Amino acid sequence: MINFGGNNAGFQRIAGSPGALSNAIPYVDAADGSVVAFSSSISVNNLPADVYLFRVCFDVINNAAAPLPANFISTITLTTTAVLTGTIIFSIRPTDVGAQPVRISNGAAYVVTPSATVTWTSNIPGNPVTRNDAISVFLNMNVTQNAVYSVYISTSV
Repeated sequence: MINFGGNNAGFQRIAGSPGALSNAIPYVDAADGSVVAFSSSISVNNLPADVYLFRVCFDVINNAAAPLPANFISTITLTTTAVLTGTIIFSIRPTDVGAQPVRISNGAAYVVTPSATVTWTSNIPGNPVTRNDAISVFLNMNVTQNAVYSVYISTSV
């Protein structure tokens, strides 16, 4: 599992790093395998209704402003249809079929919100990673600074 911290739009930080983004300091995969899941915890006030794309990437050129489409392993799409406030959580796997539920808490128990869904797109069939791939997460637009994203990789080691 790789944890990335929220950094608004663009490349996300590897959690615990001293501030470098994952386009400059990526996570290095230690074995062949595949991306098997993605999870998120986002604390935000007034997240606008929109489509947010989280792209799990490999081997992005150091300090690139954005990844090339050839660098996308998987795309996780969070779709919101209303303004959301609170702590938003979701997890998804490439084997999930169709839109998956998103839960939110705003001072009470976490409940499924009808105003958001999440889907998975495999940009490379099987979502493969190879030993020594440089793994990054890129977000197409601002969500919040207060977030943690986890990428789960299953390897043959």
